[in-house]
Amino acid sequence: MTDKEIHKNHSVVDEDNERQETAFEQLLSFVFLIGFFWLAYALIRWLAKSIMGVAERIQHTAADPFVAFTVGIAVLVFGALLYLFRERYRKIYAIGELAVASIVAAEVCYRYGADTTNPAFLITLLGSLYIAVRGFDNFAKAREESFKRSVKKHPVS
Repeated sequence: MTDKEIHKNHSVVDEDNERQETAFEQLLSFVFLIGFFWLAYALIRWLAKSIMGVAERIQHTAADPFVAFTVGIAVLVFGALLYLFRERYRKIYAIGELAVASIVAAEVCYRYGADTTNPAFLITLLGSLYIAVRGFDNFAKAREESFKRSVKKHPVS
């Protein structure tokens, strides 16, 4: 196998086959996307903090069975939409999962400190670790699918 073939097998071919994206470019785009998610998180946190009174005013509706049922249905619908998104855009979904995992871990440390005796801290931190593992798994599967597509388009003779 020549150096050109080895390089070709370790890079991802775009759908239009116009250029190949190297692993460094993918890592760089991943880092920028994580930075974007952190910026979005800071904005969301600022907005949530500024309208915290709204949550206190509608807290009494949480006991309403209709609200609980509506939230349950919304979770199922949104979950199905996310599943469809993941099947079509697995790499973007994986990056989103990794961003959510880091945001959840940062948020739990912000709320509870590093209190390892608090069960809520430990459970939430373990949940964020699980989300991170799923994100890395989806990212690896996306790279594998992309590699299989590139091999299908350009078989090595």
